[in-house]
Amino acid sequence: MRTLLIFPPPASPTYVPLGLASVTAYSRAQAPADLTVLDLNIATWLLFAQSTPQGSDLTTFVHNPDGAFFDPLVYTRFQTIWATINQQVTRLHQQALHYLETGEWTAPLERVLGRSLEQIRHTSPDLLGFSVMFLDQMAFALAMTRRIHETTSGRKRPYCVLGGAALCAVHVTDLMQHAWFVDAVLPGEGEQALAQLCQGISPSGVSGLITRSFSHGTRQVTPARHIELTSLPVPDFTDLRLTDYANPEPVLPVVLSRHCAWARCRFCAHNHSFASHRQKSVDQFVDELEVLMTRHSCRHFYLADQYVPTDTLITLSKTLLARGLNIKFQIMARPTPDLTGDTLALAASAGCCWISWGVETGSQRLLNLVRKGTRRDHIERILHDSHTVGITNLLMMIFGLPTSTPRDLDQTLDMLGQVYPDADAITASSFVLFEDTPFAKAPDLYDLVVEGKQILLSINSLPIHTTRLTHQTLTLDGLITAPIGPMEIAQWIQRRRWYGSVPFTEHLPCEHLLLYSAQRQAQGSDKPVKPIKPAPQKAA
Repeated sequence: MRTLLIFPPPASPTYVPLGLASVTAYSRAQAPADLTVLDLNIATWLLFAQSTPQGSDLTTFVHNPDGAFFDPLVYTRFQTIWATINQQVTRLHQQALHYLETGEWTAPLERVLGRSLEQIRHTSPDLLGFSVMFLDQMAFALAMTRRIHETTSGRKRPYCVLGGAALCAVHVTDLMQHAWFVDAVLPGEGEQALAQLCQGISPSGVSGLITRSFSHGTRQVTPARHIELTSLPVPDFTDLRLTDYANPEPVLPVVLSRHCAWARCRFCAHNHSFASHRQKSVDQFVDELEVLMTRHSCRHFYLADQYVPTDTLITLSKTLLARGLNIKFQIMARPTPDLTGDTLALAASAGCCWISWGVETGSQRLLNLVRKGTRRDHIERILHDSHTVGITNLLMMIFGLPTSTPRDLDQTLDMLGQVYPDADAITASSFVLFEDTPFAKAPDLYDLVVEGKQILLSINSLPIHTTRLTHQTLTLDGLITAPIGPMEIAQWIQRRRWYGSVPFTEHLPCEHLLLYSAQRQAQGSDKPVKPIKPAPQKAA
């Protein structure tokens, strides 16, 4: 079966799609497959970038490892051009939404997506799959699928499937009822399902695939199988030209595990994309890294795992050192007390140069409420130890957590002030309520008033809902108010002015943050890269 897989926009031009590489490798390992991969996201970004001299200068800048990429002054100047290209992609996204709502296909959409649509027609795939990782990509995936359906008839029309992590964040019943041009959706892990489709197995018998029965108007579901990570081959990035991505050298995402080894946080909905927690052996994973290093001349990797426990980090670090692999990598972690200074030093010596910390809040009461399993005094010590050994610290914070009070916010702001010298970047997210989380299942216990499901987009005025819930907050005196997350973030922005300047690294895409972190660690610096204001422009 002739298969074409597409990664649609918008996503960062620095991101190499791991999902496509994983399902491609598995399908090809199971049986010979006539399979083609198209990263439409990077193709669209390059089309916009190369359409103007400034955009061409930007691509030259990000693709030159020997240039001024690591000069924050020069980098900051190019961020303006980057933002302009993002605005063009955003306008195109709005036109895709308009097309889905009204059926009106615009000239700009035709100019940008027309080439891809023509390539699809020229390839004449029997199976067309879209890997939708982010919710914002859904509009493009649906717009292209609808356009293909409207402009292709009979046997020439491919069987269209939507898969990827974002499918676990939308109501697939809405998609199957309202998106008549979609033949099937695949929420969850997709390796086995794609391999079965490529082998010509009937969709009604494919594990995990949700199909439409036109004769009865019902959906058919065959439960997904539990895939063992030991059966997964090394991700196949060979169909993706890595020099196209906006990085001076290859930066690849990899996974050591799926699901979360902790999986107790009351706010988290990420685990819906996978079955139960599974982890590759560390030896298998390091073998994989070695293959990718050789195959793609890559020495920078970030682990897309939701959480790397301390014992796993220790084993991974010792294995990398024993193998002599000269790589730099990033992980996500929880600041738990077993992360000693010696453990962090070991990880740094093995190439760990950046850790994304799930800090969330500085209030111990809220940490207990969300079941984070961490303590504030440990958080402060661990961040200092991590900074001391040269690891970049990214603090991930959630403001407006359920039942948060002014006292809780003061404790968070005070903690951030204490750790600010050790923080290289801080993300400030407003609390989002997701279906099927403990907070959503018992909202009354947490002073939450659920209003309804969030609408992602509409198709001919028929809504596609996400698993996000719109909600309000119940105050102590019984009043119903808007969520307090934005208000708490505003207070944080005001307060941080007293703590110091915003680190330059906070505004980097994750691939670039990894590269900057690796460079800083290699230089042995213990100071974060701070912002450098662009030099004043001369008057014309």
